[in-house]
Amino acid sequence: MIDKRKNICFFSGDITRSGGTERVGSVIANELMKNEKLSISFLSLFEKKRETYFYLDSTINRFALYDKEVSGAKHLFGFIHRIHRFVKQREIDILVDIDGILDMYSIPALIGTKTKLISWEQFNYYQNPYVNYRKLTRKMAARWADAIVVLTEEDKGYYEGNLKIKNIIRHI
Repeated sequence: MIDKRKNICFFSGDITRSGGTERVGSVIANELMKNEKLSISFLSLFEKKRETYFYLDSTINRFALYDKEVSGAKHLFGFIHRIHRFVKQREIDILVDIDGILDMYSIPALIGTKTKLISWEQFNYYQNPYVNYRKLTRKMAARWADAIVVLTEEDKGYYEGNLKIKNIIRHI
């Protein structure tokens, strides 16, 4: 029996951007691509550019839910439906949200699938403390993500002290 390659998809707002989240996501994806047991891809909500700002191995497939920038608030259910269809069609084993805010879409989208979710928080727990949707997505991840990855041991402590974590939490 031949083992199927583990299908890992990094989920981004727009992987063609030049921010730190996209840089680190690209670096990690490129390193994981070296493992022959893994198949790596990126899914963006949309992509403003053809080329990524940061180097991305040419064997890493890129997909976008929409062909132009769209509003998350106006397309909430469209995002959820398209992500659900994408992970089922592409047989995604693990979806990695490279910004915890994306949990707003991925958590409901993964209902009824076998796809595991890793919520990767790129910001300090107390960054944007008055942004209600960031508070909401952190609570969602604490309850429904299969794992949460945070940047520091200190942030891990903030999560554990402020949220009821149901699964794994790790720091980089």
